[in-house]
Amino acid sequence: MRESWVDYAKGIGIILVVFGHVNRGLYSAGIHVSEEFYQQLDSIIYSFHMPLFFFLSGLFFTSSLAHRGKRKFILNKIDTIVYPYIIWSLLQGTIEVFLSRYTNNPASFSDIFSLFAHPRAQFWFLYALFMVFVVAALLYHKQHFSLTLPILLLISIGLYLYQNAIGHVFHVDYITRFMVFFLLGALAIRYSSLIASLTFPVTALLAVLFVIAEWVFHCYLDLDYTQVGILSLLLAVVAIAFITSLSVQLSHLNCRWLQRLGELSMVIYLMHILAGSGLRIILSKGLHIDSWLIQAVAGTLFGLIAPIVAYSIIQRLNLNFLLERPRTRSSSRTAPRH
Repeated sequence: MRESWVDYAKGIGIILVVFGHVNRGLYSAGIHVSEEFYQQLDSIIYSFHMPLFFFLSGLFFTSSLAHRGKRKFILNKIDTIVYPYIIWSLLQGTIEVFLSRYTNNPASFSDIFSLFAHPRAQFWFLYALFMVFVVAALLYHKQHFSLTLPILLLISIGLYLYQNAIGHVFHVDYITRFMVFFLLGALAIRYSSLIASLTFPVTALLAVLFVIAEWVFHCYLDLDYTQVGILSLLLAVVAIAFITSLSVQLSHLNCRWLQRLGELSMVIYLMHILAGSGLRIILSKGLHIDSWLIQAVAGTLFGLIAPIVAYSIIQRLNLNFLLERPRTRSSSRTAPRH
């Protein structure tokens, strides 16, 4: 059974993803309020928004794997993660090559065709997510996973704490950085009824803890999200707990628009860079609008809305092959999930 709050959490997460990328694009283009404001805001967002997505991805890992079996599970991830990764890396990369004179980071065809070794732009997440899914699936054993999960979680904490020493050869850093949050999701789903019963006072308390944790980490200790250790891990866990509790409260309010953003988070993730960057170029070079506030708000909204409109067009024109590998009608689904 799918928990409704999960889509609300994905909705919050994808808003942060789009805004974070829009903000970084504006900074690279020389449009920002101040260096300090940019660095602080960027670090706050990146301290937890991607760990949040790995946590959410881990929630239904065991049920999906138990239902499909390892072989079908991995094949499903090839369909829903690897396939769109390839299609959209090629599509976005080709557009970036032809528009290199207008973009912040000019691309070449050699960059595009190295996608299996070096993921580009936002697509690193899909690359990392598939790696995490495969490694977790290989470690999974149905009869003993209840006993091994806490052990694997402890090991993943150790890998996270020593990720800099381990390095990033063959992108092993994707495992060391994010497996801990994925496994936390696999553990948390066992307490789904407790999560669903979280109250507003608990959410308020977690909100206060979140603000305090962010302030201590970024202001008092003057750290940023790249400085990984026990403090960055605790900060991400507190943030995930807060977003989870907040999402439960929002699900009670039936904020349908936010839930829809969560349902289409994969679609938005695939397309938002093209949308947000395209609008930034039009506003700055075409209309000469260099206000950070206008650019940030407009870019974020367009980065969220344009992919949804494009998704509707894709469905109407029966172009679903752009999002998921074509399959037989009986096994097809209306929207890709991860």
